[in-house]
Amino acid sequence: MKYKKVCPKCGFSNIVRFESELGAYGTGNYISISALKNVYIHRYVCCDCGYVEEWIDKDDLKRIKESKKADIVE
Repeated sequence: MKYKKVCPKCGFSNIVRFESELGAYGTGNYISISALKNVYIHRYVCCDCGYVEEWIDKDDLKRIKESKKADIVE
């Protein structure tokens, strides 16, 4: 959905992106990688069928891998 702007479930293109946010008391859609660093997760929603995908920006993927909190799954 992020790149093709088409829902993989229903095939329609009525897609909306919701920006991630950091709310009060640690609420929001993000991954905390250290005390002061967060990686935000963006949601893409199909307004026809309700299918949802979550994406992390490519620039943040390296920060996640280098994080001391990350456990690499093999």
